[in-house]
Amino acid sequence: MEHGPLPIYGDTRALHAETHQNSGYWQVPVHPNNRDKTAFYTSNGKHYEFNVLPFGLCNAQATFSRLMGVDVHEVRAFIGLASYYRCFMKGFANIAKLLHDLARKGEPYIWTEDLVQAFNTLKDKLITALIVAFPDYTLLFCLYIDVSLVVIGAVLAPVQEGREHIIACTSRILNQAEKNYAATKPTSLAPTSPSSLITSPYSGYDNQRLMCRACALGKDTTRTPGLSGSILASKPWQLLSVDVIGPLPPKSSYKYTITFVDTYSKFMIACPVNEHHAVAVADALVCHVFPYFGIPQALYSDNTPEFTSKIWAETATLFGYTISHSSPYWLQGNGICRRSHHTLLNHVRTRIQET
Repeated sequence: MEHGPLPIYGDTRALHAETHQNSGYWQVPVHPNNRDKTAFYTSNGKHYEFNVLPFGLCNAQATFSRLMGVDVHEVRAFIGLASYYRCFMKGFANIAKLLHDLARKGEPYIWTEDLVQAFNTLKDKLITALIVAFPDYTLLFCLYIDVSLVVIGAVLAPVQEGREHIIACTSRILNQAEKNYAATKPTSLAPTSPSSLITSPYSGYDNQRLMCRACALGKDTTRTPGLSGSILASKPWQLLSVDVIGPLPPKSSYKYTITFVDTYSKFMIACPVNEHHAVAVADALVCHVFPYFGIPQALYSDNTPEFTSKIWAETATLFGYTISHSSPYWLQGNGICRRSHHTLLNHVRTRIQET
């Protein structure tokens, strides 16, 4: 016997009327092995069995309802189920786009072969194992981001035992405003950290309580002085502030972190390194900042040796930007980086508490 709610009559009346013209239940054959369950005797003592679905069986209505096809409510329900596991499906938004379009209010309901393919692809992905590794926060993570005119997505792949393992994916359809962005801007909508892709399998009050406790323990309650002076910018990537965090705790994979902060947008790039001499800082700037974001007009730093060295000055001359420094022995002079360090270290402490 099958159990399940019957569809709302108003959603299926057209299909019901059309099917009823073709004998209704009687177009559903009964399996030969089950025909004896429909047996009955007449008043003259003769024995009969139904070859087709009769009226009155306890599961006849549910069986007949399935023949009316998938309606828009069932499409929405399926999308909701599949969306719950979207972080484990590569390219989910692109695959599910046709189903999303069909489920929109006011759209004509036409079940096409393309929709069947999208539906079956999602069903296959729901029963296919993709998680082949657990996240290890002591190892390197690779975060791949891609964007098209329709969807944006990302794949998280930590490097374990010398090879990448996909452990999480995310994707979504761009809204109408985002579709009007410039070609390079939608990339900024994608996740920028592994923690934004990895979710806990637990939920509820206990999980929220543990999360709040981790945040409270990780938060630094000291007040950090803001930026002093007139270190301002009128547009993005005009002025870049740079500083070094470290040495980090002995258990860390790296000893220092070089941070580059856009003075206008407060966007920060953090580069983990094991040395923070002039060559290491210049290498981080040239290899991890310029190729992705371009060359700023100026760089601002404190007066530590790596930023007053000949190599630092020659790098500025080579790439055509100017350099300036805060006043000696005045830590608040590079307040933008200090504020960014405060935020970054709070996140790091929280992640440590969670693990």
